[in-house]
Amino acid sequence: MNRKRYLVATALLCAFLYLAPAVTNAFTTNVAVACSPSPTIDVGSSTTCAATVTGQGGGSITDETVTWSQTGGTGSVSFSPATCSLSGSPESCSVTVSGVTAGSATVQASYAGDTN
Repeated sequence: MNRKRYLVATALLCAFLYLAPAVTNAFTTNVAVACSPSPTIDVGSSTTCAATVTGQGGGSITDETVTWSQTGGTGSVSFSPATCSLSGSPESCSVTVSGVTAGSATVQASYAGDTN
């Protein structure tokens, strides 16, 4: 009887492994950042930066959030607001970037993907 239970359990395990193949998501997104009037700002001045998110691979972008950050440089900037909600077609949003200290700064917009 133990042998019979072992064979049934093995058969069920094999069936489960066969019916549950790995699924990969081929949908990728690209985030483009553009600042205007100019990406160069003085301390105490500001510019508007916009992020545009586009999808590749047949998926779609829904109204989600972009998070802004500084990823390098010798100066610092602030963002108002630090996140923005995508909308429109193509999906985009913008923030105000202000110079806080002198030097250079690299601005990054991050889109984590759909949460649904």
